Amino acid sequence: DLEARHASREVVVLSDLQTSTLSDSTTVAVDRDIPVRLVAVGDGRPGLNQWIDDLTLESRILQAGRALAVTGGLRASGPQSSRTVAAAITLDGVAVARASARTAEGQNTPIRFSLTPKTAGWLHGTLEIDPDDYDRDNSRPITLYIPAETRVAVWAPDPAVFSLISLMLEATMDDSLATLRLNRIESVTDLQEISRGQYEVTLV
Repeated sequence: DLEARHASREVVVLSDLQTSTLSDSTTVAVDRDIPVRLVAVGDGRPGLNQWIDDLTLESRILQAGRALAVTGGLRASGPQSSRTVAAAITLDGVAVARASARTAEGQNTPIRFSLTPKTAGWLHGTLEIDPDDYDRDNSRPITLYIPAETRVAVWAPDPAVFSLISLMLEATMDDSLATLRLNRIESVTDLQEISRGQYEVTLV
């Protein structure tokens, strides 16, 4: 209170020293006998900020032991925002993928990862990028569900064709930790009645 009549009065100003905060409508006159102390906060310049804008799981078939494609979107602002950013994906405390991308101010920069889950079930982790002047947006949580089996609908009116397709699919799964559960679809009507999410794969 500048009007107070205390024996000791002092004005302390906390500011980042930007012109807009020193010459606005809050300007007041201070008596010469009142000491004014200016405390600078920061250096008055905008800091570098890089953040994770989005995260997309590109793969549609999720299996333990099979590589998955994940794409993140990076943005940046501030001085020297055009720079290479390193990032890592961690699942259940283990780093499973690393990548880097060069950001540009005002643009969404894709950064692509390939990772291979070792087990089925729920996996929890984070996507994290290099530290900068603002750390709160440098990580993003990740949750994946890897099914223990892959449900496959096979439209095959002919049983012999279904048997052949089954053998071919099972041969490709020799090195996978997941198992296939095949279901034969015998008619067009049954094919049309398949609901979203009922199968991971539909072969026609």
